[in-house]
Amino acid sequence: MSKISFFSTTDAGSTVISNKFLDEYMPRANGTFVKIYLYLLRCFQDPSLETSLSYLAEKLDETEKDIERAIRYWEKEQLLIITRATNRQITAITFTFPSNDNLNTEENLPSITQEVMEQTAVTKAVAKEPDSPKTTTIHKPNYSEAQIKVLTEMEEVKWIMNTVERLLERLLKPTDVQLILFLYESVGFSAELIFYLYEYCVSKNKRSASYIETVAISWA
Repeated sequence: MSKISFFSTTDAGSTVISNKFLDEYMPRANGTFVKIYLYLLRCFQDPSLETSLSYLAEKLDETEKDIERAIRYWEKEQLLIITRATNRQITAITFTFPSNDNLNTEENLPSITQEVMEQTAVTKAVAKEPDSPKTTTIHKPNYSEAQIKVLTEMEEVKWIMNTVERLLERLLKPTDVQLILFLYESVGFSAELIFYLYEYCVSKNKRSASYIETVAISWA
């Protein structure tokens, strides 16, 4: 894996983390994305650090997919400019430190992609989610071992499984696997939405599959 170079469009000066980032960008991003951004900033300030995706993933106890997702998120937030080779491999990251001029707000929507808007909306919805959400009837299939094997070979599903295990702080039970596949394959939840779902439930100290399913159905 080739080393990634870091550049900046401005001088970071003595402020390691922009106050604008802390006040405006950090609250609406998920914790993993924030952690990765902060370490990327650390790498920018010390060019001697190893900066390959594989190293970053190992250092931060995340997958390379997690690192790439975070980089894409901050790129869409216009805090990073990514230089890629013809094979789409990242070769350089340029920081565009947040200021009043480039702050993404609801009044500046053209600079925000639909995906980021949806993620922000999910974050706001999570904050308002009640303890006992209403349920909606959706047919839930019982996935066979063969179906589970096929679905869990998908990279995105692998990422979901690994992420949920970390959030729950335990190995997945069969009921967990059935629920995740149901949400992803039948209900049509994106990987990011499933992440937000589990992050929300865990933040309320609710880890049972039945509770998580009830919340999920109320979002469907």
